[in-house]
Amino acid sequence: MSLLPMSFSPLSRIRVLVLGLAAWLGSAMMSAGQGIPTAAELSPEAEIEIPELPSRVEAVQIREVLTLSLEEALALAEANSLRLQLALTQIDSSRAALRAAQAEFNPTLNLQLSANRSISATGDVQTTISRQQLEQQLRNSEAAIPLLTAELSRLQALPLPTDPVELIQQQLQIFSVSQQLQQRLGEAESLPDSIGGTQNYGTLSLNALITINQTLYAGGRRDALVEAAESQLRVSELELQNALQQLRLEVIDAYYNLQEADQQVVIQEAAVREASRSLQDAEALLRASLATRLDVLNAQIQLENANLRLAQARGTQAIAPRALARLLNLPPDTSIRTSAEAEQAGKWELSLEESIVRALQNRPELEQQRLQRLISQAQGRAALANLLPQVSVSGNVNLVQLYTDDPRPASRVEGLGAGYSLQLDALWTFSDGGRTRAQVEQQQATANSSALQVADLAAQIRLEVEQAFVELDVNERNIATASLTLEQTQEALRIARLRFQAGLGTQLDVLNAESRLTEANSSLVQAILGYNRALARIQRATSTLSGELEDTPAPTP
Repeated sequence: MSLLPMSFSPLSRIRVLVLGLAAWLGSAMMSAGQGIPTAAELSPEAEIEIPELPSRVEAVQIREVLTLSLEEALALAEANSLRLQLALTQIDSSRAALRAAQAEFNPTLNLQLSANRSISATGDVQTTISRQQLEQQLRNSEAAIPLLTAELSRLQALPLPTDPVELIQQQLQIFSVSQQLQQRLGEAESLPDSIGGTQNYGTLSLNALITINQTLYAGGRRDALVEAAESQLRVSELELQNALQQLRLEVIDAYYNLQEADQQVVIQEAAVREASRSLQDAEALLRASLATRLDVLNAQIQLENANLRLAQARGTQAIAPRALARLLNLPPDTSIRTSAEAEQAGKWELSLEESIVRALQNRPELEQQRLQRLISQAQGRAALANLLPQVSVSGNVNLVQLYTDDPRPASRVEGLGAGYSLQLDALWTFSDGGRTRAQVEQQQATANSSALQVADLAAQIRLEVEQAFVELDVNERNIATASLTLEQTQEALRIARLRFQAGLGTQLDVLNAESRLTEANSSLVQAILGYNRALARIQRATSTLSGELEDTPAPTP
């Protein structure tokens, strides 16, 4: 039973059907969060431009030096990092891919418009033949009119016969000739107009086709693709976490390298001062005949070596800020210096076993491999759907408007026409030559590879934790040892210098004491920064580098 009133014309019914289908599709797309994209959404305003590289010397000269704490450097790196921006871009791409997979459940609407202007070549030939035939007929009629007129005049001039039969025959001849004459005269009058109106007229056709398609069943392919897209989005989000952890570790390492370079300059400057003092003492004792020329030469050599190590330390100090500035994505005319000297960072409260369990629970790389396995399995199911039934329904509405150049009312074919069709399609591929089977086996092999990589990655993570834990313990012990050694070497240098000044010791004792003091200072700085680096590495290995340890979930026994 029709839902439209019977008073509606067929064309009105088609128009109502078109509006109803369009409204239904619009509501379906709005409910699914889809719609026709606007020009603003498709504009390239959101594209990231390639940065302009410096072209002048002034652009790379250092004009500003930032003094940053470690926390400030980490915050600046997170705000400016190109690596994090790339990870965020990948998340946007994965979200778009998920929306594309979800859109497979929505109907599609197509509008096709066409205009066709045509003149038939066959019609042109037929028109020429018809015109030639009419022209020949006109010539025949014009040639026959004088003959028929003369014959009619002759017959009318004959005397009337007395025999009734002959009279009837004569009158019939006159009537026949008169009829032929009237016919020829009519043809002579009408044929010119017919000849002029015999043309090959063109037609104009305007066509609008609206098509709606909806897949009803795809063998589970759409669900599998959505599941794969959701897992890929989660992989991208985990990659952002991983990139943040790695960025923080690299910033911490670069910051500690800068601190170490600064501390080494301070240590070597102190060594130069001590060597200069020893040289002054040796020269003073030489003037007092209490020291030898060899003592002065040894002091000079010690000073030159100290100056050499200072120059090397200053070179390292000049390069170290650029590595940190690159991680912070600072302008090329900006450098960095640390706001404080190296100090021992916090304590690691977990045991080795607890640290291993924490790492295996928290590391995003392990979850990424698990998700990659799910993605491969989902893609395998999507491929297998090619051998399952595919059911879809489609409908179209066609509107046609015809125009013609023919001015003759009897020959004009113009007007608006409409039609529609509904179609249900079912397709079941029983064999595709083994292609689907090969694709499923390929995805299964990829899923197995991801499962194996989880085990290998877990072993690698455990090794990272154990190495960082051992380094942390060793450097913690070294800090205590180096602190005590520094106090001892300071006292040893003081005593060696007093003995040398009193003539009870040798210059070699002083020089050796100075070298041991420099080594003790360097060892303490290296122990402190080694401990801090190991702490950062174990936090990175357990994915707790981005926050306090207490904020992370406790390991499950």
